[in-house]
Amino acid sequence: MPLIVCSHLLEHITTAVVMLMMHRHYICKESSVSFRSVTRTARCTCMLEEWKPPLLLVLVGKYPCVVSSATENSLTCKVDPQDSMDIGVAEMVSLTVNNLGNGINTLGNEMDRRFALLPHIDYISPNNGSVTGSTRVTVHGSGFITGSTVVLWLNCNIVSINYTDIVCDTLPNDSQNVDFGVTVKGIAAQCIGSCSFTFSSERTPQVSSVYPTEVRNATMVTINGLGFGEDINDVIIYVGHIELELIDVNDTDVKGNIDPIPAGSYPVSVIVRSKGLAQGFFTLNSPAEATLMTPSGSVVGGTLLLIQGNGFHPTNTRVQVDGAPCPVTAVTPHSIQCITPPSTTAKTATININIPSASYPSLTFSYSETDTPTVTSVLPTTGPSGTNITVSGSGFGLDTSKMTVTIGNATCTIIAASDIQLSCTVGDHWGGTFPLSIPK
Repeated sequence: MPLIVCSHLLEHITTAVVMLMMHRHYICKESSVSFRSVTRTARCTCMLEEWKPPLLLVLVGKYPCVVSSATENSLTCKVDPQDSMDIGVAEMVSLTVNNLGNGINTLGNEMDRRFALLPHIDYISPNNGSVTGSTRVTVHGSGFITGSTVVLWLNCNIVSINYTDIVCDTLPNDSQNVDFGVTVKGIAAQCIGSCSFTFSSERTPQVSSVYPTEVRNATMVTINGLGFGEDINDVIIYVGHIELELIDVNDTDVKGNIDPIPAGSYPVSVIVRSKGLAQGFFTLNSPAEATLMTPSGSVVGGTLLLIQGNGFHPTNTRVQVDGAPCPVTAVTPHSIQCITPPSTTAKTATININIPSASYPSLTFSYSETDTPTVTSVLPTTGPSGTNITVSGSGFGLDTSKMTVTIGNATCTIIAASDIQLSCTVGDHWGGTFPLSIPK
C-alpha cells in the first residue's frame, strides 16, 4: 500500500492541492506472467517502465474532489460542492488508489488532515445601475445559504438565494462606486472576480408622458420616454401595486393592458430590471362615480338597491344607509347591489359608499309608504312544504322578477302575481310558525 501524506488544511475556495508522497509504481514481468509491485525489493525480474498515475478517488467529506493533474508524489483536484456542501466545516480528506486501496494519512495534526470550504464571489451582473434603485442584480459565486447569507455595503432587497446565486433589487443611492461583500454564517466570502457596483444617473430610464391619464374600463396604457430597451421580459409597469400586462416594448415606448381598477389616483412606475426605476412622476386616475338606480323603497327595508358607476372594489366595498349597513349581495367594478335596512318612518336617507382608495359622493334614498307592500291575508295559513298559498294586499307590483317572498328564511316560489295578489309555492322548512315577508 502506498504511503499518502496530506500537506495541510487547505483554505482555498474550491481548489484543493493534495500532496501525495508515494513509492514509485513499477510494472514487473517474469516470463509470461505479469504482476504489480510497489517496492524496489520485489523478488522478481522487473523491467522499469515509465510511471503512470493510477486511477485516484479523492473525497472531501462525502464530496468528490475531481483530479485535474497528478504526478508520482502529488496531485491537484477541485472540490465539487454539488450545491450543498456546508460552509466552514473542516471535512476529512481521503484518497483511494485503484487496486491498491485507501491511502494512509500520516499527518499528526488532526486539522491538517481536513479541508474547509469557504464561500466566494465570482461576479455581479449587471455591475452598474440607476441611482433610483430597483436594478435587479445577481451575485454569482458558491456557498450561499438561505437564511444565513448577508449582503454587505450594497443596499438591496433580496429576492432569492440559492447555493450559487443571490438575486436582489438595489435601493436608491448616490452616484458612486460601491465595493460590496457577502457573509455566510458569519464567514466572509472571498472575492475572486469583480465585487463592485456603480450607481450612475446615466443608467436611469426616463418617463416623459402617460396616456390615457384616466381609466374606467379595460384599457391599453402607453408610456413614452427613453432608455426602456427592447426586451419585454426586462420591463415592468406598475400602476400603484397593480402590474400591467405588457404587449410591446421599445427604447422609447412601452405599452401595457390594465383591467378596471378601484377608484383612486395611482402612481405609474416603470422598472427596467437591468437599469433601474425610471424617473418621471405620473399618475393614472380611476374616478369615483356612482348613480343610484333605485331611488325609493319600503319603509320596513328589504329593497334591493342597484348602484351603477365606476371603481367599486371587488372585495372591500361597503354601503351604508343613514349609517346602517346595507349588506352587499353583488359587486362588479361598475355596479353594486345591496339590501336596505329597515327605517322607523318614511324619510329621505343618505347613502354612503366606502372603499379604501377613494371617497364617493353621497346619494339619497327615499323610504316611502307608497313603496311599502301591505299584506292583508295569507291563505292557507298552515301546510307542509310544497303547499301553494295566496297572499293578498297591495303594492306588490307587476314584475315578478323583482318580487321575493320568504317564509322564515325559506323562499316561496312565485307562480303568479298582480299588484294586489300573488301565489307562491312554499319551500322546504322545519315545522313552526314563521313570518311572511315581501320586500320591495
